[in-house]
Amino acid sequence: MKIRLLLSFALLWSVAVSADEFETLPGLAANKHVFVSGSRVTLNHESFTNVNKNIKGANDKYVALVRVEGDPAGPLIFDVDATIKGNGFYDTGFRCYKYFRQPNGSVRIGSGLPPNCDSTSVNVDNKFYFSVRLNVTCNDMVIGTYTGNKNALITPSQVQTIEDSIDRTYGWIIGNPYETKREISLLVNAERNTGGACKELRVELEGLQGTKISEITSNVLIAEPF
Repeated sequence: MKIRLLLSFALLWSVAVSADEFETLPGLAANKHVFVSGSRVTLNHESFTNVNKNIKGANDKYVALVRVEGDPAGPLIFDVDATIKGNGFYDTGFRCYKYFRQPNGSVRIGSGLPPNCDSTSVNVDNKFYFSVRLNVTCNDMVIGTYTGNKNALITPSQVQTIEDSIDRTYGWIIGNPYETKREISLLVNAERNTGGACKELRVELEGLQGTKISEITSNVLIAEPF
């Protein structure tokens, strides 16, 4: 009985110590476990948190934390893939101008805020951007990074269609003159020796160049090389 109690105490102490090794961020929890040389773990959109959600003008940056069990302090193969759906970005070039009369009678043209515009202009950029970066780390150790894109050039006829669809008072796009929905798959496959210190895997997906992420599916597998 005494040995059993000692073993139970040792196990509880071990769990308490290892818990300190995990990252704690508000609203961000490690809600999945992956076992080295175990089964592949699937993360869905709800497994991720947009850590930039409340930062105006910031890129979408979705983060998931996965607890790692069984790092043997030897080489490990990390296989992390992600399929991302979302909307890309193109610049309509909408500008709002205000006219300011100077004491000498001349007029200065400055920027205004819709709908209080004295005049507006539109100059649609012919470049469409859909770009996402996958970044994988474990306890601040870099595992790998991969950036993919579905960028494209918008044809002159498509540019004209977009220009004809822009509200000249507010700059809004009316209807859907150019489809911005895209899907992309990314993969980080790397061999690393984390020295037994890999306790929490951080999977980060960041929308670049105005890309907005709406749906994520990711798979995580960690194995010892044969």
